[in-house]
Amino acid sequence: MHSFHLFLRIRTPPATAAIKDTQCGFKLFSRPTLPHIIPYMHSEGWIFDVEMLMLAESAGIPVAEVRVGWKEGKGSKLKMFWDSVGRAWGLAILRVAWAIGVYRRR
Repeated sequence: MHSFHLFLRIRTPPATAAIKDTQCGFKLFSRPTLPHIIPYMHSEGWIFDVEMLMLAESAGIPVAEVRVGWKEGKGSKLKMFWDSVGRAWGLAILRVAWAIGVYRRR
């Protein structure tokens, strides 16, 4: 996970890179912000959280991390090696897509 966070800090824009836990399972957006994020999403799987944060940043939507109570269910669904490889690959694809203009505003 530490490797992923380092890679994330290097490969994402500043506000997204400053988020301590991009993979937290809880995201909350106001209704007026959704048209600036949802129509532009392309990623599936583990990396969609980062994509949402990058889209919010590019639209000038302020993002804040807020501590919430969370109770983890038994049994992890995470496969450490393969999910780490998948996240790194997803982040690389996301960054390339960003660089070539896939996320340009309509």
